Amino acid sequence: MKEKLLIPEAPLQTLPTLAVKLGVKEAMILQQLHYRLLNSPYKKDGYTWYRHTYMNWHKQFPFYSEKTISRGFLNLEKKRIIVSSQVYNPAKVMKTKWYRIDYEELYRQLGMEYDPISETLVSAGQHPEVHTEVSHAIVSQNDCIKNTKNSPIVSQFVPQLEDKEVPYIKEELKEEIKNNNIVEKNLDVVAEVIQYLNKKTNRNYRIDNHSTQRLINARLKEGYKLEDFKKVINVKVKQWLREPKMKTYLRPSTLFSPINFENYLVEAKENRRPTRIREIKPIELDFTLGEED
Repeated sequence: MKEKLLIPEAPLQTLPTLAVKLGVKEAMILQQLHYRLLNSPYKKDGYTWYRHTYMNWHKQFPFYSEKTISRGFLNLEKKRIIVSSQVYNPAKVMKTKWYRIDYEELYRQLGMEYDPISETLVSAGQHPEVHTEVSHAIVSQNDCIKNTKNSPIVSQFVPQLEDKEVPYIKEELKEEIKNNNIVEKNLDVVAEVIQYLNKKTNRNYRIDNHSTQRLINARLKEGYKLEDFKKVINVKVKQWLREPKMKTYLRPSTLFSPINFENYLVEAKENRRPTRIREIKPIELDFTLGEED
């Protein structure tokens, strides 16, 4: 039982050198990012990148909150060790961050130089032969960071990849691609909803507003469709557009909030029911009734 509590799964690794210099949290983030870069398929502008949201990073570091993780990344970005970008997202409204490591800057801050012959890091003024070796796997530049200038692969920073972890990484990439496809599909719906609302109300609500995106995505996650949004917009525009006090509520925060949206949709469906017109037949008077022969 005690043995099961000790490394029953793939461990998160880091080096004491990194932890002392950068902090434990930052060292673990940097090591994990490096590990992911080894298997990342994202090649942009001669660099290998890894794309992730803080929510997904939290799955890799469940003992840290998303805010703690974001602070760790921000610290490494301020030190210029990690380079981040959003320019490679397929849509401007997507906020997924892309990351790579500036190895040259990392070596400089660690006070180390790279020995391309022995493929080891050497502390400034230290002879390579007395440098403590760390269990590692040598990974070629083509496998990690292809065509990267001044960014040699540092063997000490490369964890041994276990065969059983490779399928997991592939599945993780498949899941990420699937999630990104869903996000992109939802972004199309968000754009159509806001464009339709602007057209009906003569307003100019922004498609890239985070609050608006969250509201619409939440309703989509609940199973509502584009036509449901149009029904809600139509029924409230019909009721409020010409009312000075009410037309100000023709806005995403009112229309698409959880309770309002459901109520307005029910209202829209009720208004679409055809009103049954009761046919009134003319009264026929029979003056012969009641007469005696």
